[in-house]
Amino acid sequence: MPRTPLPEIVRKLRARYGPPKRMPASGPFELIVWENVAYLVDDERRAQVFRALKQRAGSTPQAVLRAPKKLVLELIGPGGLNPAQRLEKLRAASETMIEIGLARMRTLLRENAAEAKKLLKRFPGIGEPGADKILLFCKSQPTLAPDSNAVRVLVRLGYGKEHKSYAQTYRSVTEAVRAELPRDYNWLIIAHQLLRRHGQETCKRSAPRCEECPLTADCAWYLARWGR
Repeated sequence: MPRTPLPEIVRKLRARYGPPKRMPASGPFELIVWENVAYLVDDERRAQVFRALKQRAGSTPQAVLRAPKKLVLELIGPGGLNPAQRLEKLRAASETMIEIGLARMRTLLRENAAEAKKLLKRFPGIGEPGADKILLFCKSQPTLAPDSNAVRVLVRLGYGKEHKSYAQTYRSVTEAVRAELPRDYNWLIIAHQLLRRHGQETCKRSAPRCEECPLTADCAWYLARWGR
């Protein structure tokens, strides 16, 4: 079946979920902190932990390293499993950013997205999808940067193919959507957030809630199983 254009998909999701909340983190280092400050928790809990760290310890590389470890552990404790490991990741990320230079990173994000992406992948917890997400939220490169939930949604809608390797699946999806992406970063960020939420709440890996989904008429996966 022909794929439904991505703008129409996003329009339907926005009608279903409303406008997404604004990301509390901004700039390359805060976005790296956001990814590492919590583990296996929902977005609301992650935001609470991030804000607590930012308010009481700081969210610059120097502030994270200067803050007493005991304080940082206390602040990130509610963020899920392995707080000690998350503390070490935050400190390692801070050291790496100081080594690279935050000003240099910001310049590269403006002028050389490919080099910025290469450097971002040196940070704890930042692989290709995470680096793409930072490029998106820093408005450095027009990309959808789908997380695993959004990747699942897009594959089911006919964008890309699922492979045994998640990295291959991710690249298949990002290549399939590339031609439809505008250079409107605000729209891309909204699309990223809505597709992620749809995968989290409705288009789940097991037991998807197809009866509640506004995209069944657009979904190759659904139509192959239950459609006409």
